[in-house]
Amino acid sequence: MNPKMVKLDTIPPEGKSLEFTVPADRIMLELHQREVKEVLGCGDMEVFATVMKSGPDVFVIGKFSVPVTLSCVRCLEEFSLVIKENVHLDLTTEPLGFENTPGEFELSAAELEVDHISGDGINLEELFIEQMILAIPEHPVCSPSCKGLCPKCGKKQAVSGCGCESAPPSSPFAVLAGLKPKK
Repeated sequence: MNPKMVKLDTIPPEGKSLEFTVPADRIMLELHQREVKEVLGCGDMEVFATVMKSGPDVFVIGKFSVPVTLSCVRCLEEFSLVIKENVHLDLTTEPLGFENTPGEFELSAAELEVDHISGDGINLEELFIEQMILAIPEHPVCSPSCKGLCPKCGKKQAVSGCGCESAPPSSPFAVLAGLKPKK
């Protein structure tokens, strides 16, 4: 039995607790297919989840942890980070009522919180990979004190700097000072 695939009719009233690992190669394949380029590498994802059912509604509550390698947006150096997140998903097997509605319409906050699932089961591996993608930092930084790259020499500015003199930036209007007015 695949612990990552949960058949809805096998969920007991008290819920079903699961613990599984999503292999790194499976995650990287999914990231590649979704064109997520921020993650340069990752390790296995450890997942702990409880799945509960109440009528047509299914609740997935759990947490995951996955080590990833990212590139700092300031200095471009690779660094490692462990993404740890708690997850609470509200799913339903009932149609939400707007799937086949043509045109544009506004969803309420409650409608945005619920996802529709079809079929007789849910693939927890896919759900947790999606949650991992959502947890990737938008602007990853190797450390809060990272000074980035020197605008003059392009070297990484360490805590003490790169050695270049830091002259105040000239005004974009400085070139106008050398112009002579016509009489």
